[in-house]
Amino acid sequence: MKGPYRQKPLGAIALLAPRFPRLKEWAYAGTFFELTGAAASHVARGDDEGTLIWPLLFAVPTVISWALRPQSRTLGVLFPGDGQSSNQRGIKPALACKDHPKKVA
Repeated sequence: MKGPYRQKPLGAIALLAPRFPRLKEWAYAGTFFELTGAAASHVARGDDEGTLIWPLLFAVPTVISWALRPQSRTLGVLFPGDGQSSNQRGIKPALACKDHPKKVA
């Protein structure tokens, strides 16, 4: 097995293996980019709709699987629904650079 075909079984193993949420995020992203990139390539080549639809049909379950995965397999909250601000969720604001103060006109 050479080339890009080696990555597909590795991505499937990463998605099925327990733990490793960051690795799963990258596997989902890689699968999505590969499938949507294939669809874009078919469009650029001027292929017919029958060829274009297959990568997109496989991309849809990938997105659904990613969006509906259990909380234990996520890196954080995707869409906070409780009205918390970013500071309440533990996201720290960026600090101003002291070496480059803001110029006031």
